[in-house]
Amino acid sequence: EKYKMKLLSTTAVALVMGVSSTSLSADEYNYKPGLWEIKTTMEVEGVPAHMKALMKVPPVVEQECLKANEDIFKSDNECKYDKKRISANKIQVTFKCSEEGSEMTGKGETTFSGETLSSWTEMKTQGPTGPMTMKNTTTGKYIGPCK
Repeated sequence: EKYKMKLLSTTAVALVMGVSSTSLSADEYNYKPGLWEIKTTMEVEGVPAHMKALMKVPPVVEQECLKANEDIFKSDNECKYDKKRISANKIQVTFKCSEEGSEMTGKGETTFSGETLSSWTEMKTQGPTGPMTMKNTTTGKYIGPCK
């Protein structure tokens, strides 16, 4: 449960921030630097119905300060990320994460629209009863200057 929540949160924020080994710049991408509210919803597939109910997680809402020139969420010992810039509005990403004997692979896309963004990810891992897929949907909105 702890690993699932950590991964959900990390992946959602990483995608929003551009998941990159290079910087994410407001000059290059269509987003307004400042404080953003990020809401992520997760859905799990590939588990029995009784487990699906146990894995239902309420939407996670976080606030993140997106600076004009971010340089975070580089690949590390747990996760390796590859980012592809599609346009000033869109980033696609693939990733592979390993932690506590579990391996997860995934893909996603983030679309920036000035003061809003939307994102999705699909992650595959080995669950307690076989292959499992987690799908995240994320929305974000600019709420003001960073505190």
